[in-house]
Amino acid sequence: MKQFFLVTMIFLGVGCISLAEDYQGADAVLKKVAAAMEKPSSPTPDYDSPIKLKKELKAFREKGNSLNPAEIAKQWLQFVDRFLNLPAERGSTSWSSSSSNDPEGNVIGFQQVAEAMPAPLSWDALAQQLDARTPEKNDIARTVVLRVMAHWLAGNTAALKKDIDELEQQPKQQTSYQLNTLRWGLIQNSDDGAAVLSFLEQRVEKDAKTADRGLVLQLPDLVSLVGEERAAKFLRQALRDEKGEISIERGVATQKLARKLAVEMVNDLKGAQWGLATSLDATALYEGMAKRFPETDRNSYRRAQAQSYY
Repeated sequence: MKQFFLVTMIFLGVGCISLAEDYQGADAVLKKVAAAMEKPSSPTPDYDSPIKLKKELKAFREKGNSLNPAEIAKQWLQFVDRFLNLPAERGSTSWSSSSSNDPEGNVIGFQQVAEAMPAPLSWDALAQQLDARTPEKNDIARTVVLRVMAHWLAGNTAALKKDIDELEQQPKQQTSYQLNTLRWGLIQNSDDGAAVLSFLEQRVEKDAKTADRGLVLQLPDLVSLVGEERAAKFLRQALRDEKGEISIERGVATQKLARKLAVEMVNDLKGAQWGLATSLDATALYEGMAKRFPETDRNSYRRAQAQSYY
């Protein structure tokens, strides 16, 4: 079910939703999905009843195991399309669970569609059916998002990379944060140090060119993956060019190396790295950053945490 959690995040493109008792969600971000999903100009008349759709979803979940994988995938995609075609301006759809729990209420939430998603046996069929779709111009983005989900589930990495590249080209769709999350998800558990390092280098180069405030750059234990020399070379680049926070959740050697380099390069840091200073051996780094960024993140949790360690 961990895969389902991640895939749901991919489908929504803005975070994760609460699914049954298996996952926890962030309702606040779900409302943004409506703007990210392009809808036809008018709903299909037969599919304009949330109550009808909820009842049919319930029946589908109850009989789902009696259908063949291809038919299950086909019917579930029809439910997705029907949900997205409902007239959202009339308040018939919800991207949070709280307003759509009543089975007789005239509001349906995406959670109810997601909970009916086919089991793993149907994932290949789901991907094949989406690959066969030829979307209209105003429906390309939604179809690509669905393909990202299906290819992720089916484990087709090559197709998934292509999907993400295509998604990045769609106007008014996913932000850099969401796309970075998708790309990072492809390699975060990889033991291919060269591939991981290449991704991270491209990410830092892209971040350096944007005018927006930097995003969190999550790093694995680079010292274990590529050795201290290559890790140090990349960390210098990241510290010099990355506007956002560099986060290293595991890997003591990598954490210590990043802290050491940050002290040496404190006057060249593009962004304040309070996270690296949350350690008892980060006194010099905290003092250097407090001088380099006297007013930056003055009231932030990260800075307060670093100050506590100091």
